[in-house]
Amino acid sequence: MDINRKKSRFNWKLFGFFLLFLFVFLNLDIVFPVKHFSITDIKQTDWTFPEDLKRYSLVFDIYTTKSNLSVASEKDILQSLNKNNIDITLLTDCNFFSSKVEGIYGDKVLISKCHIKNKTIYYDNFAVSFGQSNSSNCVEIYNLTKGISFNILNISSLFKFMIFYPFSTEKSYKNLLDFNYLSLKLPDFSKNPCYISGTGYYGRVKFLEKDYSITILDPNKTLSLVYNKLYLKQDITSDLQTTKELIFNAIKNGNLISIYYPKLDVDIVAKQNQMFMPVGSVLNIDKSPEIFVKLSKGNILLTVYKNGKLKSVFNEKSFVLKPDSEGYYTFVLYSYNIHIPFGIYLGVQPIAFLGNFYIQ
Repeated sequence: MDINRKKSRFNWKLFGFFLLFLFVFLNLDIVFPVKHFSITDIKQTDWTFPEDLKRYSLVFDIYTTKSNLSVASEKDILQSLNKNNIDITLLTDCNFFSSKVEGIYGDKVLISKCHIKNKTIYYDNFAVSFGQSNSSNCVEIYNLTKGISFNILNISSLFKFMIFYPFSTEKSYKNLLDFNYLSLKLPDFSKNPCYISGTGYYGRVKFLEKDYSITILDPNKTLSLVYNKLYLKQDITSDLQTTKELIFNAIKNGNLISIYYPKLDVDIVAKQNQMFMPVGSVLNIDKSPEIFVKLSKGNILLTVYKNGKLKSVFNEKSFVLKPDSEGYYTFVLYSYNIHIPFGIYLGVQPIAFLGNFYIQ
């Protein structure tokens, strides 16, 4: 009898250690990465978005059934755009049917890419090359289904995605996003290319020469996770070619911000000579430009890089920043889970790239 009791106590102890390990494992991505930030004092300033600039939401790198890589039709994509209040989609389908898909559908715009050359995706008059850039290209700084690397933090988030998926798709998709952006490597901010983020929406895989649908990649959920805000100086028109030129030129000029966090509301614009200008603009230090920032509530920090080096960190939700000298000013938004004394932040993750202004 005593022997059986000892075995019983040993099994419970082993089970307890297993539960402790599981708890720690599932919370690794909540604690790490750990960063130290010194917060810069700045006055809270309320402001409203200027009427002479237009904001449009845009999702990039979407596949449909026309590509044979997805189970989502253009009708499914349009329904997802309406559900998520997204205005513009840049489709990655590139085949005979592409020109038949793109168009203006009410207040939604679908545009297909044209062709691929030397691993570069060409959209009429601007190019997007994943992980590469030159003076004329946009860099795809983030993609939900590309460039994934595996480490213990990523695996912790992926494991939670699989655990929560049968019970809460909202919570599971949040962990899918955590799994991916733990791999995000920010680019060299000393340069001034334009940036864009994509979802890489796939819905079909081939295994042993057979197609299999991936039902977890619901476009209604996926398209809301990674999106871009596009800033235009005029409204989108009813003419497709004119609309494409407006969109492509705005992207090429860097007039957009990339957001990889669901339901994040953030805006950044500049003011010079009583005129508001979108992110990506060139400003003149002699004209005393001001940069207006407005963020969502929550555990969020705005970092400002000057010529590629960290300059300031702010935790106010609405303020005006006055550049003090010439250079590239780049803005990156981070979230954190826990703040402890001495400026230590736990679970720090980049969640939005707000582009840059060049001060000359």
